[in-house]
Amino acid sequence: MPVSHPNGDGSLSVLTTLPERPSLSAHRDDLGDWCGLDLDPALAGLAVDRAEPLSVAVRFSDGDEWHPPVARMTGFGYAWHPDLPLLAGLAYGPGGLHPWIADCAARTVMELPGIRIAASLTTFGNAGCAPLCWLDRDRLLVLCPEIREETEAAAGTEPLVYDAAGPGYVSFEPGIEALQAAAGARLFELDLTSGTGRLLLPDSLLVRHIERGTDGSVLVDHVSGLRPSTRAGTGAQRLAWAVGRLTEAGLETLEDSAALRPPRPRPIRPLRTPRAGSVDEVVTIPTGFHDAVLTVSPPGDVDATVLWLRATSGPLRAELPGPNGFVGADSRQAVLDLPLHWPGDVTLEQVHGQLERAIGASLEHLGDRVVVGGHSFGATLALYALAHFPALAAGIAQSGCYNRTRVCGGFQYEKRPYWAVPEIYHAFSALLFADRIRRPVLIAHGLDDANPATHPDQAVEFYQGLVAAGGEARLALFPCEGHTFRYRETHDRLQEIQTAWLANVLERTPALR
Repeated sequence: MPVSHPNGDGSLSVLTTLPERPSLSAHRDDLGDWCGLDLDPALAGLAVDRAEPLSVAVRFSDGDEWHPPVARMTGFGYAWHPDLPLLAGLAYGPGGLHPWIADCAARTVMELPGIRIAASLTTFGNAGCAPLCWLDRDRLLVLCPEIREETEAAAGTEPLVYDAAGPGYVSFEPGIEALQAAAGARLFELDLTSGTGRLLLPDSLLVRHIERGTDGSVLVDHVSGLRPSTRAGTGAQRLAWAVGRLTEAGLETLEDSAALRPPRPRPIRPLRTPRAGSVDEVVTIPTGFHDAVLTVSPPGDVDATVLWLRATSGPLRAELPGPNGFVGADSRQAVLDLPLHWPGDVTLEQVHGQLERAIGASLEHLGDRVVVGGHSFGATLALYALAHFPALAAGIAQSGCYNRTRVCGGFQYEKRPYWAVPEIYHAFSALLFADRIRRPVLIAHGLDDANPATHPDQAVEFYQGLVAAGGEARLALFPCEGHTFRYRETHDRLQEIQTAWLANVLERTPALR
């Protein structure tokens, strides 16, 4: 999976070839956590959510390539000099990250293993910004970790006492001080000639991006505090951001900082390789709000379809396949994007009507022997469909919440608490209608799922409940995996499990038409 990072005028680019998915051998047990963000002590910042690159090459305008001789390069953090053919990058070393400088014209590299770099929050968003930028020919602005003294841990014998007054969501998430201690970084000016540094600010910051403007000023995008999450029922904290201009007096906060903030990097995702000569079919389905979009791949060797459900906030053209690489090696694949209209006073009848129209029209189009599936809230929708459409052959539920009464402060689009609309909570709690699910269900979940609404015990509880109600289920729990499955071996094993399970289900499900 190649990713290109060009310089300012496009005459040079650094081409990074990444594996589609990291291996389980890259899993780390020493990562910390802050409100769902993985913290890597070796990087003094957020963990990098992808494998080390397979190769890194500088590509010239004539098509020639040069591979800088640097061991263990990272796949993020490149910074081009605005005027010169100079490239700064990062490499892994025994003490963490350190910088390297490449003169692409001379094809020489200088490594600085004695300078430790802090990633801070620059990997936020998965694509990865650079924790360094050029000031001039011989000077770099870099993020360095704050040096802290090791202290002996407390014995931990004191009771934990909490107070709360509602209405509200009780959250036991750590404060921003914990994030600051793990990922705080200080701004240093690094002289490449002498190898010495000069501290530019006395305090450490949580930095997402640093950039030198065209006027020579340096802008720093950093955390200014916390704000409550807008996602119902999670109680999660969200970071508030501000952009400041670095001056001799300190960091001057800009009033119109939102307009100056660099765009958030888009996640790098593996792309589907289409079958030769294949063209996906796209069908729009009116729902009374935005149209739902059904995207269908050409038929496979088996007359069956895996229909993946995804809730969206507006019109969206689906891309196949869905999250976590759902099965379909010998079947047709389809994704139904559902733009649910869920205002603050919506009733269960209104939501049910939208689902009934969209899913019903999809099944009419797809025919018989359809297996419905989904990830996260899509898993809830898949099980809801399984209980309301008897023609469905089976269901796949990945990383779902199956008892909404455990997130009684709201969920997904529903902002009202459980006691205001218990019927909606019950309708979207698969555990409570498990007795109405009469088709086999495959439940897959990561054992390290940190989403407060989808703890892995939800999967175990639903599995137990479905079997107790007379249903048939297979439960697959994956070590080292979170809410969305990451590792190559997991995806391979998941496809094996799903393929074998699907073949068994379809063998017992005759065509109805």
